[in-house]
Amino acid sequence: MVTLACLALSLWQLGRRTERRTQNALAIAGRGRPLLDLRETNHGEDRRQRRVVAGGSYDYSAEIILRGHLLTGAPGVHVVTPLRLAGSDSAVLVNRGFVPAADGATPDFPVPIEAGTGPLRGLGVAVPSDGDGGSPVTGSRGTSWRRLDLAAMRARVPYPLLDVYLLAEPDTARRGWPRRIEPPPLSEGNHLSYALQWLGIGVAVIGFGLFFVLGIGRGAVQSGPPAPPPIPEAR
Repeated sequence: MVTLACLALSLWQLGRRTERRTQNALAIAGRGRPLLDLRETNHGEDRRQRRVVAGGSYDYSAEIILRGHLLTGAPGVHVVTPLRLAGSDSAVLVNRGFVPAADGATPDFPVPIEAGTGPLRGLGVAVPSDGDGGSPVTGSRGTSWRRLDLAAMRARVPYPLLDVYLLAEPDTARRGWPRRIEPPPLSEGNHLSYALQWLGIGVAVIGFGLFFVLGIGRGAVQSGPPAPPPIPEAR
């Protein structure tokens, strides 16, 4: 049973690796397509993993703090602000970047505002809907979220939100906070190594079992049945 469980886990990790490869291929293809303007309402295209551009005005009253992030080893938060799209009744969430936070949840200083009316360029990333509301936590200094959640974010604002957020691209000419962040790298993760580890554990279990069984059997053969007691000599 242990060996079968290890084999199942190994196959599951290989399946996850295949899924990651597929997602990476779609991301590479999407990022290679022409720039998509989010202010256009009649594109009807998949906006995920696309290079996008947007313009409008930020709604700082609905700003979102995502806790538990690091930048070069320092704890902090990501600041996400709705951008009311120019010429549209909709908005897009913009990840404006990283701000230091000693506790990993509350910025160390007031988050600076940006004059942004665009054009703002970045990567369109799907806003997940995991059903947990983004795991908000409210403390004495405000509320932070573990992640974005589409339903929860839409419930916070009185205007429509797109189903992607804009990860603002780094700008070498820009100084100060929030600090723009790079998109996560497209990699296969550690699924292959995990699959090999589970497979190795399964093989080791089989080997140990055979050694144990054969060892007992060999010991029984070598020892044989107990010798009968000696027959006393006749006097």
